[in-house]
Amino acid sequence: MTRTPPTAGAAARTTDAVMLRVHLTDRQHYAAMNEAYARFTDRHLGTGPRPCRTTVMVGLPLPGMLVETDAQAVLGP
Repeated sequence: MTRTPPTAGAAARTTDAVMLRVHLTDRQHYAAMNEAYARFTDRHLGTGPRPCRTTVMVGLPLPGMLVETDAQAVLGP
């Protein structure tokens, strides 16, 4: 699993994220994803507030894809 900040290469920072969406292809991967998500947010957000999260079970476009994530961030004063 690659743990790249969702805002890598963008003007936003991980701490600007207000919503994260996780798309899983298999319900059995939820516990492992949840553990990875907790490690990621602990590492990148510390004790700060966590963004809202939605997790859905879907079919993804490429064979072998197990998870896809996207983030919404708010920038500004």
